[in-house]
Amino acid sequence: MRRKLLLLVLIGIFWTGALRAEMWCGNGPSAPLDHPCGAVSERATSAAVAKYSREWTNLPTVRTVLPTTAKNGGEEIEVYVDDEFGRPDRSKIRDCVEGIPVVIFPDYSSFIDFGSLPYAPGSGAHNQLITPEQEAAEEALEKKRQAAQRASDKKRSAAAKSVHRRRQ
Repeated sequence: MRRKLLLLVLIGIFWTGALRAEMWCGNGPSAPLDHPCGAVSERATSAAVAKYSREWTNLPTVRTVLPTTAKNGGEEIEVYVDDEFGRPDRSKIRDCVEGIPVVIFPDYSSFIDFGSLPYAPGSGAHNQLITPEQEAAEEALEKKRQAAQRASDKKRSAAAKSVHRRRQ
């Protein structure tokens, strides 16, 4: 009898949980969902990207097309475009393909040339801006820091020796 009752309770829990799965997918029980529960798999997203990527990257303003997982856990397609992207190109990319949302992002790597910035890695500009006086001052400061570290180490070792002598 107990087994039947337990089985009935478990069936009830799983049945009501399945009906209300959207409670965990949205921002709360009454919040509208931004994706369907049981969303599209990664494999389906990758297949959709493979299917539409060639068509979209043939547009002159589209840089890359990538499958990704959104913050809410659903799959989506990210399309990165350059600064010339406009309405004519936008009309050729749908908002949703095969039930997968398509999100368009600007491709910032085409907007900024980091090599032209004065402190960009590998630009060498940082090393050229240090004067010999600044370099000498930095060396003197480093020597003072090392001397203070050695003095601190000596004090610690002397204190440790005196504690060791007291214990003996």
